[in-house]
Amino acid sequence: MQQNHDDDREREEQIARELFAQLAPLDPFDGHDDPAGELDEEAPEPLSDEERKLVVEDLQDLEEFQRLLEPRGVRGICMDCAGCSEVHYYAWEIMRSNLVNMLQHDQSHVHEPPFDPRPEEFVTWDYASGYADAVSEMGHRRR
Repeated sequence: MQQNHDDDREREEQIARELFAQLAPLDPFDGHDDPAGELDEEAPEPLSDEERKLVVEDLQDLEEFQRLLEPRGVRGICMDCAGCSEVHYYAWEIMRSNLVNMLQHDQSHVHEPPFDPRPEEFVTWDYASGYADAVSEMGHRRR
């Protein structure tokens, strides 16, 4: 049983590494001294196994949301930010990159918000989830 759990975790981490390598921006300090290394910041708390599982499920859900909604003109997900009380807009790739980074580094990227986003082109996670559930339910009814 433990071997299966270790194999699953290793597979998830390999997927996360590959996705991160594809989606991560280039590091301008790669091979050079990074001035951020002088900052006195604590490392983020590692994700628990349950949190990792939820992030992997979110990645799978995000893939489905994009497959269903992008052809309808939806560019990504919007979320209310508790820190600044504003709505943040995440293109599909940024959202995916944040989730992958959480798996690899236990925290999401700092990102630049889109310049002058069109709110009508983004949906909430709950909307996307409800839409995917409805499409799935309709597929089951037709069978």
